[in-house]
Amino acid sequence: MRRHTWIVFIAVGLFAWLGLGMGFAFAQGNVIYPVGATYPFPPIPNSPITISLLQSGADVTSTWLPAPNAQVTILVNGAGGATVTMGLAAAVTDPIASQKFATSAYPGDCTNYGTSTGPDYTLSGNVLTSNDNGGMAAVTVTVNNTPYNFIIPQDSNFNGIPDIYEKQYGGNLDRIGDIDTGPDRLSPVGDGFANIDEYRGFRVKGKYIRGDPTKKDLFVHLVDTPQCTATAGTFTGPSGTVSLATFFGPLPLDLSSPLYMNVNTLVPAVQVHLIDDDEWVSNFSSYDKDRLVILKDTTAEIATTDRWINKNAIVPLGDKDSSNPPRYFVKGVRIIQCLDLKALSPLGRSAKSPPDLFDKDNGNAVLFVHRIVKSMLNAIKAGGTRQMKYFTFEGGKWISKQTIPAPSSSTNPSVTDANVQSIMQIAFAWYLAHEALEHSYDVTKATEGTYGYHHADGSGTNVDIKIVNKVDSNTSGYNNFYIPKYHGISDDRQMRVLSSQVSP
Repeated sequence: MRRHTWIVFIAVGLFAWLGLGMGFAFAQGNVIYPVGATYPFPPIPNSPITISLLQSGADVTSTWLPAPNAQVTILVNGAGGATVTMGLAAAVTDPIASQKFATSAYPGDCTNYGTSTGPDYTLSGNVLTSNDNGGMAAVTVTVNNTPYNFIIPQDSNFNGIPDIYEKQYGGNLDRIGDIDTGPDRLSPVGDGFANIDEYRGFRVKGKYIRGDPTKKDLFVHLVDTPQCTATAGTFTGPSGTVSLATFFGPLPLDLSSPLYMNVNTLVPAVQVHLIDDDEWVSNFSSYDKDRLVILKDTTAEIATTDRWINKNAIVPLGDKDSSNPPRYFVKGVRIIQCLDLKALSPLGRSAKSPPDLFDKDNGNAVLFVHRIVKSMLNAIKAGGTRQMKYFTFEGGKWISKQTIPAPSSSTNPSVTDANVQSIMQIAFAWYLAHEALEHSYDVTKATEGTYGYHHADGSGTNVDIKIVNKVDSNTSGYNNFYIPKYHGISDDRQMRVLSSQVSP
């Protein structure tokens, strides 16, 4: 065991010696240039000393972006005998705002996760370790008593967004810009995340990702544990209880599940992220169906911070509260399963009382699972022995998408029947999209006659009042289910992804 440890020590030491003393011999043409001594620290492209970044011996200078616990070896090009140290200035929260050549110390690990306040990078020898999904490392290479300052990753315009990321989106991004567009030229621009916070990215289901500054981001969390279980026994399903897991398998689920089949088709300019409960600020303990509030322990939740996504934003742009200085919030949507069956309607809800910070902050979407199942079972039973046919609205008309065999029992269809489960999956995907997106984000801004904030039954948009079921009169016909899937362009346009949508 001692000999093995000694061999590893020699290998690591040799690799470090190659990086510092012989690095110039192994450079692959991808280099980071030193920067000037004063703000805004412009690159010095004619410098005889440059650096490259290696991972497992491969040159990653032109591709490497930080992630928590990611490491690179700094290779000095142009001289032997160089020493590598962190910049002389202590780490600061935001070197750009401070106009300092210093390592950053952004709050947390990324825009939505973490609580650390220390430096975003540490250096051991010439091995640089990132503690953040963004930020910059200020590194000094000393050659023959001459210091050369470097920013890693290279950031030529010193705006906190590396050149590598900027090049993906046309270059020279405005760090405070919020440029997400779509789905058409009349749509409001922005999603509440500045370009620098899009670059720094998010933690989603335990993985760190970067945002796309050209696409709006929407964050959704499904509460796995069903609520309102006190009345679940009134349902006649297996063991008296069914939940989303009955139709989609064990929870948690990812976006590839049929439950989310409608989510990414609703608005093409929106990126939907399914997150865990620790990846935003959550004040949720349970749902009170009688008071229509979510609870933290036994009291109404603290609505101001609940579902807060951008708590670590470097440039917070979301809606702000009245405090001084104001806090800025971009929020996500919580999906709650409620098993109550004491009433048959509504089948879903996206509102709560007391109201949240904003006028229409309807970001808690409730699916009354047993009510939906009972409604669908009644519709399936009405079709008797007929096959079931699923239609959705495309190109201005209803299109037949799938024919599903009749249930095994026409008089008592069961949720365990595979054919029943097939049409149930399509229905639940619509109800979830209907409540979690359309109504949580106020797509339909104005009332339409007796339909309230819905479009008319059967109109084909994804905000219909309910699924339409029609049984053909002839016994050889079908049991037809008209279940919308797509928005119309006017609804797409109104989809505003910004802090639970109080105004464009």
